[in-house]
Amino acid sequence: MKLDTFINGITQGFLAPRGYFNTPEAEESTARLIGLGVNFVALVVNQFQETFASTRIFPDNVRTVDDTELTAQIRRLHDAGIKVMLKPMLEPLDSIWRGLIHQDRGNIIAETRTDTVTPWFASYREFMRRYAVIAEATKCEMFCIGCELDGMDYHRPEWEEIIRFVRGLYSGIVTYNMTMKIEEFPDNRRWMSQLDLVGISGYFKVSPKGRTATRAEMCEGWKRWRDKLATFHEWIGRPLFFAETGTRPVVGAGGVTGDFADDHLQYSEEEQADYYSSTLDVLAPEPWFYGTMWWKHDEHQHRPNYYLSDGHYVGCEPAELLRRRMREWCARPTPSRNAIEPAQMK
Repeated sequence: MKLDTFINGITQGFLAPRGYFNTPEAEESTARLIGLGVNFVALVVNQFQETFASTRIFPDNVRTVDDTELTAQIRRLHDAGIKVMLKPMLEPLDSIWRGLIHQDRGNIIAETRTDTVTPWFASYREFMRRYAVIAEATKCEMFCIGCELDGMDYHRPEWEEIIRFVRGLYSGIVTYNMTMKIEEFPDNRRWMSQLDLVGISGYFKVSPKGRTATRAEMCEGWKRWRDKLATFHEWIGRPLFFAETGTRPVVGAGGVTGDFADDHLQYSEEEQADYYSSTLDVLAPEPWFYGTMWWKHDEHQHRPNYYLSDGHYVGCEPAELLRRRMREWCARPTPSRNAIEPAQMK
């Protein structure tokens, strides 16, 4: 399998409960997703560890969809002509952000040697095994080996081994979803150059929060990030895409993006839609940029704080204007890109 198309995608299934994809609700939600005209879905399946410092990763009886329904959902998307990036995501059950998961090796006390890195990666390897096998069996077009693991992605030898291990099980495109650390160039993150393409959480701020910004202003704000992304692309030597990107339908959306602690927000579908459009206006012409996966299509948690006093919901899920904007963009001719072949096919 090779990647020979620009990615017009959206994320589905983050923290979906077990059994969800067998429900009429999931079928209806997927039909709405298909109606957007996207050509890719980042399909999430979650596993967990007890705390940010735990070393054992496991499926949850409530919060992890089972393999049968996951496989059926992949088939449902493929039958609709949509490509799938299977995206296993790790979450600590103490509700700490996954980027703060941290393990280390040390011996502050001379006669005591501690190593929590080795058992964590051993458990992570089994996490990857389960879903790489499913990705291969269902012919998923991409497989994402991790998401926003800032506290662990500097362990270069261990990640190189994870990549080798996954490639032994899965023959498609292999990626990883890093955070926005594109201005850092440490050697211990060069393992990402062994990926087929590098995914980034593209929640870059392109205008001030708290005031209205036009699409043209957002485009200007994207230009400095375009240049920084180009520099990162040259350093890592791989094409890039936004494995996640998004913002809330609020005034100042271009300065809010992935922030969820903001108060005194005002509803604005226009600015959420303009953030999406300005991203593509500026980045789609770049030959090293392979597209976007909007975060996200569906919500599976009860979050009263995401509702404004006027009743509007302001998560990153696309409001109606953005849905229309997506349909319009996806109906256009897809930007051409050089085909990317999985490393083992070269």
